[in-house]
Amino acid sequence: MIYIFYLSTKYILKYSKCIRKRASKHNSYREINTLDNVNLIFYENPIGRGYINTLLELGRTNTKIIYHSSFSFLTIYRKYLFNKNNFFPLLFIKDKKLRSLMKEIETFFSLRKNFLKDMYKYNNIYHFKNIKYVNAKSINSKKLLKYIKSTDDINFLISHQELVKGLLDSKKKFFHYHPGYLPKVRGADGSLHSILNHDELGCTLFQLDKKIDNGPIIRRKIFEFQKFKLSNFKNYNEQELYRIWFSFVDPALRCSLLKECFKEKIRLDKFIDVNASEESNYYTFMDNNEVSVVFKKIFCN
Repeated sequence: MIYIFYLSTKYILKYSKCIRKRASKHNSYREINTLDNVNLIFYENPIGRGYINTLLELGRTNTKIIYHSSFSFLTIYRKYLFNKNNFFPLLFIKDKKLRSLMKEIETFFSLRKNFLKDMYKYNNIYHFKNIKYVNAKSINSKKLLKYIKSTDDINFLISHQELVKGLLDSKKKFFHYHPGYLPKVRGADGSLHSILNHDELGCTLFQLDKKIDNGPIIRRKIFEFQKFKLSNFKNYNEQELYRIWFSFVDPALRCSLLKECFKEKIRLDKFIDVNASEESNYYTFMDNNEVSVVFKKIFCN
């Protein structure tokens, strides 16, 4: 009788352990496919700073940050890179003439007051509890690929504008917020081409594949375009306007959809069915004439 009881108990414990293991695996699978389990591959630029500020605002300080750059382990170099790669936005936020424009951008994209100013606070990133420093300048470097392959993490959000190549062979998943409504607006200067050619602003969250802006789409949104008021608009040259746009408007567009995706608890394994007949265009970087035309369309005094 005692022997039978021992066998029964041993079987029950083994069976319970198996059930717990299966449940744990099932739950981890569910978690893996949500934004809650995404790691940020951070590159020092306005997009990366925007994502950091959005995650901070949402209380997502447990998000793993993979900081990659040359000499990333040196604090003094990280501070230098912050000032170098964000030189123009740091300059623009001191321009009193641009403050009303920044407020208008925040209102348009449903971002809180002073979001754009606060995203360029150097110490924002150090509020995160898990930062991994990888000594790799390029997102396609062998050192970053080695780290990505070595980690158990599955999902990664990209903040780099460099085309992702080698990482896609790592069998991990990489996601990107593209500043255009895919597949209508693919390629470079997406936010500007959206306005110039389609009279709208758009943003798309999609999973990267080996073709440019071609992977499965998770979430996309069109923002009805409106002109932005810029005092003394004609006093800014086209190069300055271009830099203002990519310091504030372009990152705000991406952060707005990032914030929505978190609030809506979207899943990363639920893709939108895109009709084969949908309009699809590929654009390159704008030439000087296109830049001149689009900013006259965007800004007014």
